[in-house]
Amino acid sequence: MIVNLCLDILLVLFIIATAYILFQKRNWRFGLVVKNGETIVQDGMQGLATTLGRLKTNDVHFKEITVARKQGMVTYRPKKKSIEYLNLKNGRTQETTGEVIGGEEVTFSLPTNDFETCLTYLPLLLGEAFIAVSGAAMYRLTGQLAVLGPYLFLLIYNLAFTLIRSDHLPVIEEIMTILLTFYIEATLYPGLNGGDFQSCLVSAYVGVGLYLFFSVLARLFLSLNLNRFLGKQTLWDYFRKLAALLILIISILNIALADEIMGAYNWITLFGIQFQPSEMVKILLLVVLVIPDQRLFGERKSSFLFFGISAYCFLYALIIGDSGLLVQLGVIFVLAILIQCSRLLLSLVAIGLSVVAVLILPSLSSTAFSRIQGWLGSNASIWKSLTGAGSFENFTTYGYQSVHALVAAFTNGGLLGNQSFDVLKNITAANSDLVMALISQRHGSIMLVLLLGLLILLILAVMQNVRQQFKLNQTLSALSLAAVFCAIVLNVGGTFSIIPLTGVVNPAVSAGISASISYGTMFGIMAHTSVSKAYWKDIQKWEEVSDEIY
Repeated sequence: MIVNLCLDILLVLFIIATAYILFQKRNWRFGLVVKNGETIVQDGMQGLATTLGRLKTNDVHFKEITVARKQGMVTYRPKKKSIEYLNLKNGRTQETTGEVIGGEEVTFSLPTNDFETCLTYLPLLLGEAFIAVSGAAMYRLTGQLAVLGPYLFLLIYNLAFTLIRSDHLPVIEEIMTILLTFYIEATLYPGLNGGDFQSCLVSAYVGVGLYLFFSVLARLFLSLNLNRFLGKQTLWDYFRKLAALLILIISILNIALADEIMGAYNWITLFGIQFQPSEMVKILLLVVLVIPDQRLFGERKSSFLFFGISAYCFLYALIIGDSGLLVQLGVIFVLAILIQCSRLLLSLVAIGLSVVAVLILPSLSSTAFSRIQGWLGSNASIWKSLTGAGSFENFTTYGYQSVHALVAAFTNGGLLGNQSFDVLKNITAANSDLVMALISQRHGSIMLVLLLGLLILLILAVMQNVRQQFKLNQTLSALSLAAVFCAIVLNVGGTFSIIPLTGVVNPAVSAGISASISYGTMFGIMAHTSVSKAYWKDIQKWEEVSDEIY
């Protein structure tokens, strides 16, 4: 309990410090506005994000950097707490020596708040401490030094993106690594209860590795400056067509090779490895749904690919009987229309999807339909489970799983957790579909609330980050956030019977190798930063003098 209390305190401090930084950043008003050699707008914080964002340095950085642009040159001098801007509109740079000839120089000071500087790195220290304490607790529980490996990966990943990738505060990366500590625990859970611990440990290594690898891979892909593809539709359309082709191939292989598990056909086994191809379909659909010119009906081929592949993915989800996948695809599809089209069309599509959902509901697999019936109060309802109607004794029924999840989370776990008695030992998918109940049982209700707060903080951080993106990256980030948020709602709501249990895992928390590919990529997309001029358009007078800046 002492360890759980320490983890609770660290997570509370992390959430408070991170929320404070996000709030401060939201209130900053940036922009060095120069006209006729005079600074029009300048108050303590002005110019920091505009300049340093283009310099690709951190919000609080200690290296002196100079970057030359076509229309100007900026030098950041941390020792002097100032930024020097040289307007080259009336000057030029010598090609041989790089010496600036002519031009107008403007120097302005930055805020000298040491507390703000220290606070910037406080979330990193708290996050690293949380990971270290979690790893030490797992080592103490298992007695095997090898369990520290995945935690070490997380520590290195955090430090790398703080020290190397310094164009933004790595808030999203820190949140992801904290969530992955629960992923490690969930993956090792079967081994802690008499299962093959070594295979669980290998799965933890592979899962964490895939999360981090695909997160980095997504960021590298987006670092290619995909915004330049907006004017080259053929190049971006190539990616969309390739993604559509891969969706067709993967879905056909899934339907042909899948075995039925709990009424769904979304698992296949190749070379002794079992995985869900549908997880890759989610990522590929994100690429298809992003229109090059951001106009849904701008070109007939783009519209056909958008609606055609989306309809095919819905049909694919129905065929394999994955109701959770169907809901996620529907959410990102509707959001893609909202971003790239009119609200009227969105309303019509939402109504159409509702009608279709009502019509196809009876055609769902018997297992999925029984879950919905159980939630609504039919023969497998929770009430009849509590009154001893029989389903409580059968661990394959909906009521059995839901009641045990509630008991484990809010009764057995208490405030600080209870690892001596395991209510979820015989529950199917306790470490994946019902992972929130497992965490609450092992760490207590306080940790459950803090974990939900951490997920909300993730959403806020991504939404703030999206404002800075180029339009294409904005759409990708927004769709990734929608998919992650939908998965969280389905998983948490299904665990505690707020909504029907759909079998959707919790991103970066639930055990599962397949999900590490899709959600790792989504976290990488959400964490990527690409500064756009549009982010600064909220500053008054920006447009009228923008030609005199940079």
